[in-house]
Amino acid sequence: GLESTKSASAMQYYGLIHVNNESIDGVHIERCYFTAPDCNTNAFGVYADKEDGTNLVQNIKFLHNIVESTGGGICFQNHLHDTPAWRIKNFWIVQNLFKSIGPINTDYGMGVTLTGRVANGWVVDNMLDDVLDIGLEMANGNHNVHFIRNGFRNITRRGTPLGASHPIA
Repeated sequence: GLESTKSASAMQYYGLIHVNNESIDGVHIERCYFTAPDCNTNAFGVYADKEDGTNLVQNIKFLHNIVESTGGGICFQNHLHDTPAWRIKNFWIVQNLFKSIGPINTDYGMGVTLTGRVANGWVVDNMLDDVLDIGLEMANGNHNVHFIRNGFRNITRRGTPLGASHPIA
């Protein structure tokens, strides 16, 4: 299990497992328990925003894990410099439980967010329970990503609707 109880890091969204602008090939995370109830962190954060485009993240498996009481579940991000390449590709997010996600900050709370140039992925048979934002999110240029048989319970969308003066609670 990976746990953080440090409340001083409440706004550090990077991840209990965190890859920032480095290349990786072949990470397999299976049957782990992630929790950070006083923090805004993701369970697994991969950020491929290196300006020169030389970092490549590929062949990632996140299987049969429990992610509970974290700021976010999984964040794969490649959007600061979108044009160079598909920097995050070939991934499997399968049969995980994402529960009570997003309790600290209303800007976070996604079970799985894929943002930027992310390609060739499978998000299959996951359960999202009490997720406090968007359950599964794709944004800004995903290619050949498959969302299949995922389940949702108790999804509460927070934020400020267009034209409203106050956030949704």
